[in-house]
Amino acid sequence: MDPRISEYVLQYPYLAQIARQVEVTEQSHSQTLHVFLPFLLDNPVKTNGWEISTTIRQLAYSLVNLIVPETQQRPIVSEHRKQQVKSSGRELQIPSTSEIPDACTAIMTLVFQLQQNLPGLSKSQIWTAFAIHQDVEYSHSRAKPLLSKLVVQQLTDLENQSDMRKNFTWDIVQFFAQLQGSYYSFRILKQIMALVVSHGLDQSIVELLLPLHQQLESLPKLCGLPGLDRIASVFGSLGNGGVSIITSQIAGDSEPTQSTQESRRALKKKRKREKSAVRPLTSRENQNNPFNLLADE
Repeated sequence: MDPRISEYVLQYPYLAQIARQVEVTEQSHSQTLHVFLPFLLDNPVKTNGWEISTTIRQLAYSLVNLIVPETQQRPIVSEHRKQQVKSSGRELQIPSTSEIPDACTAIMTLVFQLQQNLPGLSKSQIWTAFAIHQDVEYSHSRAKPLLSKLVVQQLTDLENQSDMRKNFTWDIVQFFAQLQGSYYSFRILKQIMALVVSHGLDQSIVELLLPLHQQLESLPKLCGLPGLDRIASVFGSLGNGGVSIITSQIAGDSEPTQSTQESRRALKKKRKREKSAVRPLTSRENQNNPFNLLADE
């Protein structure tokens, strides 16, 4: 298992004893369980890149309650997304054992819908579509612009440049961080579910988990994921209009109208004019910005 996932499950005394770890004291048993997630390079002024895939991790954390004694079951997990001084993490309420079957079914239903709507995708590419679906669903529920669509447009504008990486926007960086967070959340779910299924549960429970457990076998390895420099291939793998198909599945969204496209072009020209009209760094206003010193180092 991934070291961070092992670190989580071994906080349960029952599993620590099975793994022949040092005996857990009653005092540590009563403490809150903690999960430390890897660092994501995301936009510091945007929502954390882990946010859109939170529900997947909540389900993953809850699965352990299926195999530990009732006295060790926990309804809350403290999740650490960025290392900060004196940070106790963010408390997440996890599903109860009775809610787990419905949560697994909801994921399988969405996977089936994505397979129906995007029939050309391979089993591994479905998880990319799922991650984009998470972004669309999160944005729609909060009435925010669809980051995935913004990124598609920005990559299209950059595709003719020799080194498009030099002009990557924060939107592109943010989307890639969210994609990484989604993949890693699926990885957590896959590994904890494998542990739970192999533990010898009641057959009726295993049958409820087995379809999702088998589906997660198609999840690509982390080393097989495209890097930020190949972010355009993520959308290319979905085929033409893949993002729009996923979007319409949630919000009934349609392709941009001609007037919308013209507005975008006008906005792009306006931004270029504003950029060319920026005053030199020698102005008094810019001299008062301490971050200008970074350019001299």
